[in-house]
Amino acid sequence: MRRLLLLVAAFLLPGAAAFFACTRADETPAGPADLPPEPEIRVSGSETAFPVLERLIQVYTGENPRARVRILPGTSTAGGVAGVRSGALDLGTCSRPLRRDETAGLAYHLLGYDPIAFAVHPAGGAPKLGAETVREIYGGSIRNWAQVDGVDHEILPLDRRPDQSVRRALMEGFFGPGFQMSEAAVVLDRPADMTRALATTPYTIGYAGRAELRSLGLEVRTVPPGGRWPRPDEVRSGTFRLVIPLGVVSRPSPRPEVARFLAFLTGSRAAAVLDALGAVPAAP
Repeated sequence: MRRLLLLVAAFLLPGAAAFFACTRADETPAGPADLPPEPEIRVSGSETAFPVLERLIQVYTGENPRARVRILPGTSTAGGVAGVRSGALDLGTCSRPLRRDETAGLAYHLLGYDPIAFAVHPAGGAPKLGAETVREIYGGSIRNWAQVDGVDHEILPLDRRPDQSVRRALMEGFFGPGFQMSEAAVVLDRPADMTRALATTPYTIGYAGRAELRSLGLEVRTVPPGGRWPRPDEVRSGTFRLVIPLGVVSRPSPRPEVARFLAFLTGSRAAAVLDALGAVPAAP
């Protein structure tokens, strides 16, 4: 009997060991590195929203290693809408409210609001920069930083094209109707030109979104147009209007990977990122 048991063990135990080893290997779940990357999500549209969106993408792809989101060269809000409608883009970035005809057949997702800020290159060193002072600089009555206790150097105001939504918002809500912009103001074509000039050109003053500036890590001094930064409830109710809406447009039924990214963009994780950058999330 003892000899029989030894023979049975000799035949069964190696097979049993192999069986259990195979079972453990089959049941081990594949990690993110073992799975193929997801299909690419193509994004373009308003360049104004790119810096903030890039920060959101960094967080999302850090938490979802298989995700791939690519920002293509920027156009405009209208260009982003047209790209999604044609199928060339999965998401279009928007920095203004959409017109009724633009939303037809598409879905608009409001992420938050970026308060507009005047930004000053630190070379000017001016301590007296209130809202009225900024108006006088852009109107041309203040032309030297020494007039506001800064260095003795000519001020270089930076402006945007009249058709850009950020500029229109300032003309309507800050400068006022009939305001004459100084002839000394340098008109820049693209949002990236504004932030690049603020970062690299001394004695400049310009304007951009506060979260946009922080996303880029620019060492500039920011001045709120209204004399103070708005409360979130003022922004969400529309009482405070000197803000840049940050949104994206998509197809009503996007691909699964696009839908997952949209769920992140409109969720609490992205809202925390926006809040940390100085933007106001669309929902508390």
